[in-house]
Amino acid sequence: MRNHFWHRLLIFFCLWASAVVPARATEAGRLEITFTGNESYSSAAIKKQLKLKPVDGNIIPESLETAAGRLRSFYCRQGYLDVVISHKYSEPKEVIPELVAIEIDEGRRCLVEEIVFKGNTVLASEQLAMILRTKPGAGLDLSALGEDDFNLMLFYADLGYIFAEVEHELNYRDAYHAVLVFTINEGRPARIGLITIRGNELTKTRTIERELQMKPGDIFSRRALQKSQLQLSSTGLFKEVRVSPGTTSPDHSMIDIEVVVKEKPRHVFATGFGYGSGDAFRVSAGWADRNIGGMGRTLEFKALTAFQVWSGFKTVRRQARASYLEPWLWGGRTQSEVSLYYDDFRPPYTDYRLQTIGLDLMLAKVIGRYSNMGARWKQEWLKLSPEWSRQGSAADTVSYRGRRTMEMFGEYRRFDDPVNPRSGFGYEWQTDYTGGLLGGAETYQRLTNEWILHAKLYGPSGLSARLKYGIIGDWALHARVPLYEKYFLGGPNTVRGFSSGRLGQTDAWGNNIGGDKMGLANVELKVFFPKHWVGVIFADAGLVESCQVLKLSLSQWHGTPGFGARYVFPFGTGRADFAFPVEKYDQIKYWRAVLAWGEAF
Repeated sequence: MRNHFWHRLLIFFCLWASAVVPARATEAGRLEITFTGNESYSSAAIKKQLKLKPVDGNIIPESLETAAGRLRSFYCRQGYLDVVISHKYSEPKEVIPELVAIEIDEGRRCLVEEIVFKGNTVLASEQLAMILRTKPGAGLDLSALGEDDFNLMLFYADLGYIFAEVEHELNYRDAYHAVLVFTINEGRPARIGLITIRGNELTKTRTIERELQMKPGDIFSRRALQKSQLQLSSTGLFKEVRVSPGTTSPDHSMIDIEVVVKEKPRHVFATGFGYGSGDAFRVSAGWADRNIGGMGRTLEFKALTAFQVWSGFKTVRRQARASYLEPWLWGGRTQSEVSLYYDDFRPPYTDYRLQTIGLDLMLAKVIGRYSNMGARWKQEWLKLSPEWSRQGSAADTVSYRGRRTMEMFGEYRRFDDPVNPRSGFGYEWQTDYTGGLLGGAETYQRLTNEWILHAKLYGPSGLSARLKYGIIGDWALHARVPLYEKYFLGGPNTVRGFSSGRLGQTDAWGNNIGGDKMGLANVELKVFFPKHWVGVIFADAGLVESCQVLKLSLSQWHGTPGFGARYVFPFGTGRADFAFPVEKYDQIKYWRAVLAWGEAF
């Protein structure tokens, strides 16, 4: 049966490939291009530079001339300054395709024999040479020289020499060998003068100053300006932020900095209504004061109710949370948050009701631009009602039982777009220690790791992949993991061929029992169409087991291939997926259609 799965997956892949590469068939069937005189580069390499595209299936003279100009520019960038490109075109007939003949007279290549720097005292010539696009021994690219001048000035500006001047000249030893000379007037480094802050009515000036990567008297740095603007924007307090150089002193030794901000409203009230395969329909409301005392501190209240209506009205979850966030602790970019919450969870995939009252203390440290790590301490009181739908509201404890948890976490996320990524890499880890030395009614330890990759492929296509695994248990073998802490898979964000939490073993009443080992793998092949549409072919696989690690095998994985469509909005992605379990692909009643919001991972 698994052979059928791979056979169908191959068919899906072929359909994807036929959607991605339609233009190549047109080119091979109706258009032939020949090259003569290309001694330095292969015909395949030149054809990529030509980028000749038929219009309505035919070549027009204007597009052919433009393509020849692109090829001429390519040769000039490699140092072939005297290259001559000519072309001939033959119209197609009944059995003869269009013919384009490109004739190339490359000429002789002009080389950069040496690069010389004059006037540089602060930076060594070796450091400056690494900045250049032009390299010794390479072909002379006249179009790159202006860019080299600009990059050198930017490099000096990062060190405070904002008035550095760079000029270049070419000294020809003969018609085909040149020495490139850069003459640099470094000037003197400029220091930060006055820092003027405008536009802040609610936010205190010192709140803005603490986010700046500079202070009066520091040597000016262009990168410090950019980082200051980025960090001010990341606070969430401002609609607009601009950090820019201002006036300079007459002797160019000091430069002022202007910071202009436009604030967001301090008080926010929001309501929402949504749907998810896990919690079904959700109604939420929240209120926040996100700039208490003008210091960026946030006080927030949230409430949520989730319910199902397909087989009678049933409440799935009730939540309430109050939290206070301090974004700047101990004089640095360390966030601290204190939360008090109540959660009444009645999962549809099993038959228990868990009521939790908790106190959460969290510290998080930003490490660089793309990563952070932190720690969390939780004191929770829980009341479990097993088989509550058959026994009314009977609970296994008359009162709430207490437990304490210490958690460590960290993540690295570098995506081109945080909402709809097409390229980038992310990693996330979490470890929990509950009970044991901390005391309380429950004891277990948890470890979870997750990797996410987004990559661009050929043309308008891309690849997204995720690998995640987790293990939970008491490593001292003194206690069992409670049911509500085990892993459950299935649903729009894990294995799409199963309902939420429905993958894995069940008890005598058909309720899922979860597992203390979890594995999850997702692969998506995407084709990006015009007007924000995306087509997807995917394969999900999941494992939820409670056996020993050494007894896990590939046969315990459950695969669900499928396909779907996305529509990308400016604020997120709406998606529709269609999937089926491999073991039951021939039973239509197990095929699943999923509507969800946001990327699958």
